[in-house]
Amino acid sequence: MKAWTVLCVLITVAASQAGVDLEWQVVGESFEVGDTVEVELYAVADNAGDNEPFASLSVIMVWDPDVLALQDVNDNGPYAWAFSGFPSDYDGLNDTLDDGDAFYQAWPEFDVIPVATPEGLLITTMQFEALDAADASELVIVPEFGYFAETYVGDEEYAGWNIVDDMGSALVQVNGGGPGLLGDVNCDGAVDFDDINPFVVALGGSAAYRQAYPGCHWLNADINGDGTVSFDDVNPFIALLGG
Repeated sequence: MKAWTVLCVLITVAASQAGVDLEWQVVGESFEVGDTVEVELYAVADNAGDNEPFASLSVIMVWDPDVLALQDVNDNGPYAWAFSGFPSDYDGLNDTLDDGDAFYQAWPEFDVIPVATPEGLLITTMQFEALDAADASELVIVPEFGYFAETYVGDEEYAGWNIVDDMGSALVQVNGGGPGLLGDVNCDGAVDFDDINPFVVALGGSAAYRQAYPGCHWLNADINGDGTVSFDDVNPFIALLGG
């Protein structure tokens, strides 16, 4: 049999195998600002009645960082992964987990072959903090990012073969929240000179501000009301202090 015929046969066999869908399931109906939001990640065999073993799993996930802040993972599925988490600074991902995108990986123990089922295999549970109100904030799986990062489910039998199929999304509803007293950037109930340093921190971005002042709303520093905090807010802030 010629080499190209063998190659075609191998590709046909691998392509005919069932793929794996990646799905989210939100634990709960809606949340309040400050709540922990848990979203389960499932690997689902997309051929009814057939299980699908796999070798490893990688997921590129994207969300709105003004609504949700990624905190950790809870490996509450049936497998104790050798690694489950976010490898550091992977192709521009994971340099920080505050920017609304992350690269997650799960690697099984050496002697374990995980199996996606038609009912769904729970991989892990992503844990977020609800930061701000949103009727439907979307958590999305995307196929690739940068030069090398890709959403990937490695076939257990054919090394290097990506058997990921559909990549799901989820909607998270967060109630309440929103800015409080305009100019009260340290959230002490008053607008005064104690708000100057927090205002300077807010100019550095929402992620830095949330870390320094948890529970406060970044848009308390949006004095001109344009939906963001920038140097355009400096003069209005000074005027507010003087008023």
